[in-house]
Amino acid sequence: MWEKVQETVSFIKNKTNFKPEYGVVLGSGLGGFAEDIQVDFSIAYSDIPNFPVSTVQGHKGALLFGTIGTKKVMAMQGRFHYYEGYDMKQVTFPIRVMKQLGIQKLIVSNASGGVNPSFKVGNVMIIKDHVNMMPEHPLRGYNDERFGPRFVNMSEPYSKEMIAKAKQIAKTLNIEIKEGVYLALQGPTFETLAEYKMVKI
Repeated sequence: MWEKVQETVSFIKNKTNFKPEYGVVLGSGLGGFAEDIQVDFSIAYSDIPNFPVSTVQGHKGALLFGTIGTKKVMAMQGRFHYYEGYDMKQVTFPIRVMKQLGIQKLIVSNASGGVNPSFKVGNVMIIKDHVNMMPEHPLRGYNDERFGPRFVNMSEPYSKEMIAKAKQIAKTLNIEIKEGVYLALQGPTFETLAEYKMVKI
């Protein structure tokens, strides 16, 4: 894994000579966000060594490098899902690449169903914690210490500082936001009524 990540990082550096500060993963419904990026470089996933290719409709499948305001970003225009048949190491491969490119802050978006009766369709929810109900984990197996420790501290998986900043910006812009816990299920089916009830509880 380490060698594959380094090969991909070297390819990207040679192609772009770009040092991103933020990683952004654009989920379903936010592909249009790419229009807000002043793009300097765009690389199709199919051209990047070791990169999977997104098979989901609406996911374009390209890495974008550019600026939003004054911030340098690397954005994934389309992501890879476990339910597409990729394993978790493939799904998280681009995030390992981002880290090796020097990215310290990651913003991930997705479109998801909710079971909170006070939520409405279209609400924006900040994830403050999660429960992993998938049968797989990206860190399972041999641990290469060059990537980090065997057991990752998960007491703050989502940056409280970044959440506070997002709330502040939303308030300034008069955008209603919710907070909640994300419960990750494998898919690709929708859940049964009993599963919805479990999630709600």
